[in-house]
Amino acid sequence: MSPEGLIKLIGLGASISVAERNDASNITTRLHQAELVAQGYISLDRTPWFLRPGFRLGFEYIPYPDDPKALSIDEKTWSGTFELGILYEGFLIPSLSWQSSLVMRNLGLTTSSSIAPDSSALPATEWLNSQALAWGLGIPVASGQLLIEPFYRLTWIEGDERRTGQWGMDATWALGWAEKSPGNIPK
Repeated sequence: MSPEGLIKLIGLGASISVAERNDASNITTRLHQAELVAQGYISLDRTPWFLRPGFRLGFEYIPYPDDPKALSIDEKTWSGTFELGILYEGFLIPSLSWQSSLVMRNLGLTTSSSIAPDSSALPATEWLNSQALAWGLGIPVASGQLLIEPFYRLTWIEGDERRTGQWGMDATWALGWAEKSPGNIPK
């Protein structure tokens, strides 16, 4: 039995985004994030409104510039995100989503041979919670099989007030048992 009674469609794809972050020293760092995306579409009583539950697996690498003493900090972040959105099916597909993430941040220290770092401070791994609110506008392509969705994400990371907004784009491909796809989702 297929789950087409509840979930009308599954979309799989990728996402890229960019954000800027101001550190305590007023240095602005540009963050680039890549995500794998899986989303389902649940019809709300045969209306053009759909719930869109999803999961994202993301990675960020933030190379900090070397300082004059050949000291460099590397930051790598992995995140697992559950999301729940609502969207309206039409010629364009506006959406609003709430996202909740578990974030694993790894901090590393690279030095030249003449510098001996304090090994008690770095490397370090921290686990953080993150919440986000995302607005998107989906553009169906290829008869609705592909959904291109530019978005803006307002993010709150526990214990890290440096980042607030993020611009990006999702691209998901319709898979599964449904005869139609985003932009032409079966009712």
